Amino acid sequence: MDEDKVRELLDRYRPAGPPPELRRLALRPAAPDRVWPWAAAAAVLLAATVAIHFATTDAIRRLAPPTVDTTSALAEAMGGDEDARRAARLIVAEQLIQDALSRRDANAELEELINASR
Repeated sequence: MDEDKVRELLDRYRPAGPPPELRRLALRPAAPDRVWPWAAAAAVLLAATVAIHFATTDAIRRLAPPTVDTTSALAEAMGGDEDARRAARLIVAEQLIQDALSRRDANAELEELINASR
């Protein structure tokens, strides 16, 4: 077999390229319009994480007992006598009431926002 004959046989079996439809799909750039679902999912996940963080922090703060006896520490700082203890109890009670009222006001504002969005 000479070289021309071999070349002629090989030319018959030359590899063909992909069909035009496959070439178009393979060489198409990534569609940028498919990014928004991932961005929306990330935003929802972030919002849920922040909401869970605030809810658990608030629940722990309300349920966990203070590590230091606030009333005794305040009474000692004010002198330690019976009048200081009485004043410290009043100050701590007032602070607890104000905390409860601020939480109630925050809940009321949240309910107003939810009702307004409906």
